[in-house]
Amino acid sequence: MNIVVHDYACHPFTLELANHLAKKGHSVNYLFSKQINLTGSYYKKFKHKNLKLAPITTKKKIEKFNFISRRFIEKEYGKISWKKIKSIKPEFVFLVNLPIDPLYFLIKKCKISNFKTIFWIQDIYYLAIKNKINNIPVLGRLISKYYELIEKKCSKLSYKNIFISLNYKKFFPINKTKNYVIENWVPLEAKNYHKGDKRIEKQLKINNKFTFMYTGTIGLKHQYENLILLAKSFPNKNVIVLSVGKFADILKEHSKYLKNLRVYPFASYQELPKYLFFADVTLVNLKNDSSDVCVPSKILTYCTLSKPILASMPKLNPASKIILNNKMGLVSNPNDNSSYLNDAKILISNKKLRNKLSNNTFKYAKTNFNIHSIYKKFNKIIK
Repeated sequence: MNIVVHDYACHPFTLELANHLAKKGHSVNYLFSKQINLTGSYYKKFKHKNLKLAPITTKKKIEKFNFISRRFIEKEYGKISWKKIKSIKPEFVFLVNLPIDPLYFLIKKCKISNFKTIFWIQDIYYLAIKNKINNIPVLGRLISKYYELIEKKCSKLSYKNIFISLNYKKFFPINKTKNYVIENWVPLEAKNYHKGDKRIEKQLKINNKFTFMYTGTIGLKHQYENLILLAKSFPNKNVIVLSVGKFADILKEHSKYLKNLRVYPFASYQELPKYLFFADVTLVNLKNDSSDVCVPSKILTYCTLSKPILASMPKLNPASKIILNNKMGLVSNPNDNSSYLNDAKILISNKKLRNKLSNNTFKYAKTNFNIHSIYKKFNKIIK
């Protein structure tokens, strides 16, 4: 089959799927935004003869927090994407992580051309929009309602829909014959990181101290304030953040007087395990309004590297349920600072518990991240 996998942010798991589809004899084109790409040059490691990698660049850089400018650039991105897809003439098009405007544009265009689209729903964008602008009188509610209708229409027009959590089904029209649930994963690469990289250890200024570590994006849905709280409450422990952007810059300002809080740019996906090697406990923080719209992939990366998790996030969040049900870490509700700090204290003092949680995280990864088993689920959709 001729297949397009279009992941706006170029996640490792979609790359692994595209590569596995190529190994199975399919002709696969992998499209992504070169400017939004979250994994650096990681995509270059995939070199199967049946796989073609196609980074897409717009004339202007996407400004994440300038919503008007961002919308125009995202529409341009949709048009560029369509030219590539149209020239490929695929049988199936997986659409992952695309903003609503280019997503809707591509689904309509593909339907006209009889290309079967698979809407792979990672985040429910209209809920995120609603949470941010619904307080603007009249206009905010109109805009959020518009995007709700459009995103739901995308699911109706698509040939198939993939939800990464069963929770997501309640937000979209029910159609049992076209809706599937496939949870996200992370490539399970067997690498030996038992020997810490001295260069990285020196760069991070570990100094043999207990280390909390946060990796990945910090956006509007993330509660970055908890990282400051953690650093203030445990001045003799490291709180290391690997991130960039507006909120990472805010943390940098605080690090001027909180010497144990240190902020560094993203590590490339290939290098990330070498950084996480030095984490005694890994971190994830989400606000209350993210309960049904976010399943942070960072916890899956933490699992592959056998790291215990300290989480501040809604207990109803699908990721919270994964952590709690599999006993991979401790979870407190957002804004419950007392419980959050108490959980941190427990993890600092109880090495036996940390080891148990570590073993459980890797057990979860081994059980759920096998690409051969995962491929069978996708094969049912395209066969």
